[in-house]
Amino acid sequence: MSRAFRAEWVKLRRPRFLFGVLTVMAGFAALSTILLITGVISGEDDGPFERAGLVDLAAADGVAQGLGLAANFLSVVAMVVAAWKVAAEFGDGTIRNLVIRQPHRGRLAAGKVGALCSLLLIGVLAATAVSVALSFALAPTNDIDTAAWTTSDGLAAVISGVVNMSLTVLGWGLLGAALGLAVGSSAMAIGIGLAWMLPVENLLALALGDNGKYLPGQILTILADGGGDPSYLTALTISVLYAAAASIVGAIVFTRRDLSG
Repeated sequence: MSRAFRAEWVKLRRPRFLFGVLTVMAGFAALSTILLITGVISGEDDGPFERAGLVDLAAADGVAQGLGLAANFLSVVAMVVAAWKVAAEFGDGTIRNLVIRQPHRGRLAAGKVGALCSLLLIGVLAATAVSVALSFALAPTNDIDTAAWTTSDGLAAVISGVVNMSLTVLGWGLLGAALGLAVGSSAMAIGIGLAWMLPVENLLALALGDNGKYLPGQILTILADGGGDPSYLTALTISVLYAAAASIVGAIVFTRRDLSG
């Protein structure tokens, strides 16, 4: 598994890809922060991304609110990147060479997915740095008091926000990787993932009523927000079960797939 992890990082650290992913993740974090900070000047909740008023952003968790909003955008990036990189091995035909070097397909898959998850975590840290820096830079021009942000409660809120965003991004990354392993086509895996994230799950959530909140995307959104209905612990538990189930299914399909063609 460790050799597969290191081998995957040889490809992931290519400058164009590595800095491309980090730039996209940081860019979405910047967009989220700008929308949140500049969209609350009037204190009115009237925009599609509006979730807070001036009083809320001046609270200790004001910076963390930007991280929670950014998690929704970064989730899409995580799913797309994971599905693309895992499934690309099948399209390029390199998966057969990898299996020859590492016959244990389970370890190979775990190493590849583990490397992708570590990349996503680096992206989360980059996104956090950009979001926090922009929050402090934009707050004064929007009449937001940042005194509470620098307290111990403010630091704790940021740490909690980073943890929640990391868990959400990793959850979608694992779901995307499982799709890539199961489908074996980058375009199809990304298409299925985006279709589920955007229209399909939202329609199912409406159709299922109160039970719709237990769908994967809804649960991960609650996790990113730090809890709600259901509770944070419930959301975390269900998220782990979803990720584990997806990983098991993806691994089973991969280990049984015929790679001779």
